[in-house]
Amino acid sequence: MNRLALALVAVVALPAAAFADPFTFTATDTPVTAPQPTTISSSIVIASGGSIQDMNVFVSYTANFIGDLVLTLTHVNTGTTVTLAQNRGGAGADMTNVTFDDEAAQPISAGSAPFGPASYRPEGLLSAFDNQNLTGTWTLTAVNPVNDGPHSIVSFQLTGIATPEPGTWALFGLGAMGLGAGARRRRAKAAAAKA
Repeated sequence: MNRLALALVAVVALPAAAFADPFTFTATDTPVTAPQPTTISSSIVIASGGSIQDMNVFVSYTANFIGDLVLTLTHVNTGTTVTLAQNRGGAGADMTNVTFDDEAAQPISAGSAPFGPASYRPEGLLSAFDNQNLTGTWTLTAVNPVNDGPHSIVSFQLTGIATPEPGTWALFGLGAMGLGAGARRRRAKAAAAKA
């Protein structure tokens, strides 16, 4: 087996995670503010992405009372929704610089308002998005039914790891085949020149 074939076999044998890329996408429509009990939302539109391997959600949210807050993340393209927080915080206010992460040490249910800055495990599992394509519209929705002044999604960000899309793998394969063909031609020319 020649060197190129060995290299291709080695690359194909690597797990997809070896080619994983970190990602960070930040909402550009924040802050979103409205009087309670209005539902508010913020969206991130991702034009191109790979297969999600891990996703975390960063949120800053303000309200005078968050004990009745329901905070969800929806991948609009697939219809998958994960509840990040539901009826947490008691009579407290605000959720500042909170990261929802399936691997966090503490669940959101163990925290208390004001939340953050800290990382919490969400109510639902963000791994529900694993292996979905990152491309599309992601919407953070805040429902706070208590009529107690304005509430606001101050900032919203998605971070994590994704592997390249299948089209990227196809381009990689075509490029490797082109390199192999070029190497064979050079060897054939060198052999013909010696003869």
